[in-house]
Amino acid sequence: AEVAQILAKFDKTDPEMELANLLSSITSTMSDRGSVMKSFNSGFQKWRSEKLQDEDGTSVEKVDSFFCYMHVLINMASAALEALKCFDLCAIEKKAMPTKNGRSTTEDALYAACRTFQTQCDERTGQSAAFQAFLYGKDPGRKCRFSKLIGNRCNIQFVNGAAFYYHVGDMKDFLDVWKGGGTLSFTLNLLQQYLSNKVVVAGCRALGVLEKLVTTPMWGQIINATNILELNSLSLTMKSEFIRLAEDASELLQATPESIFPAQPVPHDVVYQALFQDSGDPELDALTISAIELVLSSWVILIEKQLHDYLPGGVYDNPDAELKEKSKHVPTTNVTCERSICYRNRLHQLKPSAKTLHIESLLLLSTNKTVDWLEKLSEDEKKRALQTARKAAPGCIKQQKEREQQILHHRLALLKEKQEEKERKIRKVSMERSKICDAVQHDGGEWRTAEEVEERLSACTSESKQKEKVLTQLRFHKVVLQDPVPPDKKYLLQQQVTVNGTVKKFSLSELKENLIELISMNNICHNNNNNDDDDEEDLHSEAGQLTQYKSMDNVSELVQAEKEKMKVKRNKQREKL
Repeated sequence: AEVAQILAKFDKTDPEMELANLLSSITSTMSDRGSVMKSFNSGFQKWRSEKLQDEDGTSVEKVDSFFCYMHVLINMASAALEALKCFDLCAIEKKAMPTKNGRSTTEDALYAACRTFQTQCDERTGQSAAFQAFLYGKDPGRKCRFSKLIGNRCNIQFVNGAAFYYHVGDMKDFLDVWKGGGTLSFTLNLLQQYLSNKVVVAGCRALGVLEKLVTTPMWGQIINATNILELNSLSLTMKSEFIRLAEDASELLQATPESIFPAQPVPHDVVYQALFQDSGDPELDALTISAIELVLSSWVILIEKQLHDYLPGGVYDNPDAELKEKSKHVPTTNVTCERSICYRNRLHQLKPSAKTLHIESLLLLSTNKTVDWLEKLSEDEKKRALQTARKAAPGCIKQQKEREQQILHHRLALLKEKQEEKERKIRKVSMERSKICDAVQHDGGEWRTAEEVEERLSACTSESKQKEKVLTQLRFHKVVLQDPVPPDKKYLLQQQVTVNGTVKKFSLSELKENLIELISMNNICHNNNNNDDDDEEDLHSEAGQLTQYKSMDNVSELVQAEKEKMKVKRNKQREKL
């Protein structure tokens, strides 16, 4: 509405007419379909329909909402890293070192390598310059292939996975030289262990293979397409090929495999040659194929969900002439918006005291190429445009300040609501704990041994009274003591469990057994508190342990079981879609 008013002042027309023209020109949107964008699209569609109703009250055609293909690639990386967690469970019996934040060993190794060797490496432990000198000493033409994590989001995990496998031997040799007669830092010591971990090497190789044959060719087709509907065939190819290769991906480790997209050639650089040359290790090849199959199985689920509109049966499959004309200017990605966000972040770093209105003005000036537009105007039109902008500036500044105040008050209201909700929950929990403590005190206090449990229950006159007292003790352990129990023992604190969709209530004997087991666990592990994952001393103490692997037969069985689980998930998703 504000833009329409400015245009109306400049063109000396009616603001409502300018607003109608602006809204009529917007026929499609593109997003990542996050929760915010869903709300925005529905709200915008409703507002646009109200403003553009025909004279008879009927609404205009709806706005088409397209899904950004760049976010498909980004989400493929997230799905691949999740699949590699399953790969860890299938292939590793016992980890030598715990990973950070629940990451897979492959992701943890990639992060450690990038922190150490990429150009924007960690200031404390990074050895980028030394590693590049080491590579130059081995071969003057050899370069570090790790890409920067900062400023890169699309395809970066796959590119660095390929680089990791390419530099495995280089990194081992460098760390041996760098260690000398001393010891390595924690990060370098961790990385050295990962370099000898076959599951890590296989996982990185799998990411590298997929980068060369899938993600990079896919990105090439995405950026070369002039219209988003041109990529419908790409979506279908991805789905069919992923389903086929998820059953047997051995062909991807042939001597010179080609991309699954025939129109996009694969450059045979030194990294490609390293990935597909004979490793001489059948076990590593088998692990790599298993990792690829798990990743592809997860991608099938992702593609069917996020590209559903472009696949056969979707709303944009087989578009008619009207839809083609309507969407002919829709790009394949919203990478322009992502670049604007990056530019905004950069401006905030360069000008930390700059106002929001100033940052927005620079973004609009750059994105809309306002200077080029002004140069095309005649001198009189240029003067009039600049004069209009100067007159509108004080009003824009005033509106921005009012908007900032509204946002501030809205945030304060939300904070007050959260604080009130927090206080309400605290009062509720406090009252519940007090009530449970009174009940436990009435029963003679906390029961600490199995013998005391039997003694207290024998004093009860009825079974219902016994069950009530046992439940009181269980609630005391759960709510007041908040006993830490393993995930597979959560049922010890519950009154019932769900098995195959059916709720099963525990009997008195089962509740009593659960309470006794809970008491026994507390007596054994009374002082056993989990330490922080970032405590380097504890991690160093575990560093001496070697990673224990499962047998290849066991790995194959577990990988197949994980693939079957993904098929079940995929079939349930298809029923919903």
